[in-house]
Amino acid sequence: MGTKFVCALAVVSLLLAAGVFSNPAPTDQITKSVQQVKPLNRGSLINILPHINKVTVFCGGYPCNDFSMFGTGFGSTQGIRKILIDGQEASQYQWHTTEIGFHGPSTSYDHTSHFGIYENGKLISNDFTQKFPADVDGAAPIQGPPGTHITIKSFGAGPTQGSKIVMMGTAPMQVLSWTNSGTAQTIVAIVPQLNPGKFPIDIYEGELKISVTGFSYTVQ
Repeated sequence: MGTKFVCALAVVSLLLAAGVFSNPAPTDQITKSVQQVKPLNRGSLINILPHINKVTVFCGGYPCNDFSMFGTGFGSTQGIRKILIDGQEASQYQWHTTEIGFHGPSTSYDHTSHFGIYENGKLISNDFTQKFPADVDGAAPIQGPPGTHITIKSFGAGPTQGSKIVMMGTAPMQVLSWTNSGTAQTIVAIVPQLNPGKFPIDIYEGELKISVTGFSYTVQ
């Protein structure tokens, strides 16, 4: 053999001994040696849309048009979002992630109201529907003997009496007049023959009570 060939073999032998030409690392070892990148949390990129679960109305005065909306994903601040009731914009005064309090247009027991949260004119929540009971808000005078003519203020009981019955306790009242303004009613009725005591005034349609009990009259 030539001197150059012998030298080349010697160099190769030395490199093999040093492990330079050893078999490549298994694929799993190569994978472990590569810096692992945490997978992207796709959920962090998804904008959670609002979902309305329930709407209640509060009758702290007359008429009843203070509402509370409950659900999820409302956002901690209102931003550019708006609440619409039957297409009419509400005025928000309390906005939290799971509850929003707002002032809106009056509703009626026989009307199904549509509630939605909008952003840039687009509905971004579910279209939530709700019916609300009527409310008896007060009467004047607030006490008196049987036979007294009293004026009852109600809200959401409908524009006309129709088949509705006004009850004082378990006794029906004779209705003299039923006038309507928007969703508010003024009802003039006679106190029935009852023993002295305090009795709630409620409105029924057939056997169904359509009002929430909110006012009681004192029979003397």
